[in-house]
Amino acid sequence: MLSFISNPICWGAILVFIMGQFAIDAVSAMQYKKDKKNMQDAEEHRQHQYA
Repeated sequence: MLSFISNPICWGAILVFIMGQFAIDAVSAMQYKKDKKNMQDAEEHRQHQYA
């Protein structure tokens, strides 16, 4: 267990994994906001058509 803690390769792998999770979260959040805005624009456009 001690060798695992002092092993820099393991820390590197853990760091990369955590960074990857953050990156995925950030990208999916941005994608969600973009999709939501597109849906709102489409909804407004549809309402203008019926108005």
